[in-house]
Amino acid sequence: AAVSTGLGLLRTVVPDSVAPAMSGAVPESVPLSSQELTALLAHSRRNDREGAKRIGAWAVGPGLEDTPDNRETLAQILASESPCVYDAGALGMLEPGANHQPRILTPHAGELRSLLAKAGVRVDAADIADDPVRWARWAAVAYDCVILLKGSATICTAPDGYTLIVHSSTPDLATAGSGDVLTGLLGTLLAATSFPAKESETNLMHRLTDIAAAGALIHA
Repeated sequence: AAVSTGLGLLRTVVPDSVAPAMSGAVPESVPLSSQELTALLAHSRRNDREGAKRIGAWAVGPGLEDTPDNRETLAQILASESPCVYDAGALGMLEPGANHQPRILTPHAGELRSLLAKAGVRVDAADIADDPVRWARWAAVAYDCVILLKGSATICTAPDGYTLIVHSSTPDLATAGSGDVLTGLLGTLLAATSFPAKESETNLMHRLTDIAAAGALIHA
């Protein structure tokens, strides 16, 4: 999805068992081992300080298992300056609280409920269905990020309440795995966007919300 959206260079980190299929399906991708990823993260941190990013954006989560090694890698990604979209398996490993990284979280209703529970907010599926904007905003505040809540209408909201709702959708988007396509697409959009170092927090969150909504519209 990232390559199909126009990404210039895709680096991938996948389990060894998946790597041959990835290389066959996306031959232009550049596979990285976990050791190479660690080296790239260190190099990227040095370049970030010098104003020359090596990583335009991260897309993390589809197929990701909750293991100590993956949690360690995720912690390094969270500490980076590059924007990130978090989906699927990565969502369950995130903790609420302030974070300086520009990021978009893309939960469906069940994942949103789990994110809120971790932040101490107890809701059920009926609550979220009755007022999805309210609960997406709660999560945006709790995790200091933009939330893209997937559903029949896609809710994109920032912590201050700035919200865009995308109504373009088809039943095809309910197919398992289609959310992974959105993750790759959003990764490309984030990588193609310039985020000035001195941009205000409000402007940053609003632009991330715009990007999330644009991604949802293109995905639909």
